[in-house]
Amino acid sequence: MPDNPLKPELLAPAGTIANFETAVRAGADAVYVGAPGLNARALAKHFSPAELAAMIDYGHRAGIKVYLAMNSLMKEDEIPQAVELLALLEGLRPDA
Repeated sequence: MPDNPLKPELLAPAGTIANFETAVRAGADAVYVGAPGLNARALAKHFSPAELAAMIDYGHRAGIKVYLAMNSLMKEDEIPQAVELLALLEGLRPDA
């Protein structure tokens, strides 16, 4: 959230690196991207860990937050993959 609790957060989705950079330049307070393989944006690009790290760094240098969405239904047999992915993503230091 912005520092002023009365100001809403402008949150933009980014399905591509170009969209991410555009959202940052356009003044978004935060941008969200899908976690690789576990997000509901079927047509969005699946970012590599290196791409996610670069986007998080770019966003943080620009003073915005970067959120990673892990918002798809999972089957029980997919949970170990999700736990592995979360461990990897935690090291990238997203804001959420």
